[in-house]
Amino acid sequence: GVYHVFYQWHPDAPVHGLKYWNHVTSSDLVTWKQDTRIINPDSIYDNHGAYSGSAYLIDDKIEIFYTGNHRDEEMNRVPYQVRTELTEAGFGPKVPLIVGPHEGYTDHYRDPVIFERDNLYYMIIGAQRTDLTGAAVLYTSKDGLNDWTFTYELKTPFVDFGYMWECPDLIAFGEQDLFIFCPQGAMNSPKYQRNLYSSAFALGNFNSEQGSFSTLN
Repeated sequence: GVYHVFYQWHPDAPVHGLKYWNHVTSSDLVTWKQDTRIINPDSIYDNHGAYSGSAYLIDDKIEIFYTGNHRDEEMNRVPYQVRTELTEAGFGPKVPLIVGPHEGYTDHYRDPVIFERDNLYYMIIGAQRTDLTGAAVLYTSKDGLNDWTFTYELKTPFVDFGYMWECPDLIAFGEQDLFIFCPQGAMNSPKYQRNLYSSAFALGNFNSEQGSFSTLN
């Protein structure tokens, strides 16, 4: 009976800084209350920010998946895909699921979203290839918690479409699927250069065996 909203939050100023996950709740989607259970960037996995992710209900437990932005002493970035559980008392231990990007991708590797299909859990992650083009990759798991295997890069009609894809998601609507993503730098022209961070969607079909998303005609 309660709606939960999490969002990236820099508590010190309205600027791009150290990211937390703030947490607010509502019973009517109009009045919102601050919840004390927030994600702090207080571990080795997210010492430079708790980046975007998602929540998913598994075995009646609210599991949180997000990208931890880690940087070493030389400021080299290693993205961690992290899981934690939302409890009445707060958050459980932070568990690193995937360390660093898969081969062929840069450290821009983030924003995990979980969904279930064909008796498997899928994790879709926004990525940047080493040739500096955007993509989305998928991992699979039988338990949806700790053991994830790189499965494939999602094949789509959007070739050479932006330099990084953030916040991808695949949502089933009956026999169709909705692919949502943020293709950075994809929807500009020489005249209009300001919309670098577009939010886009496409309606079509996700083929889990082929690892492809095809748009409707």
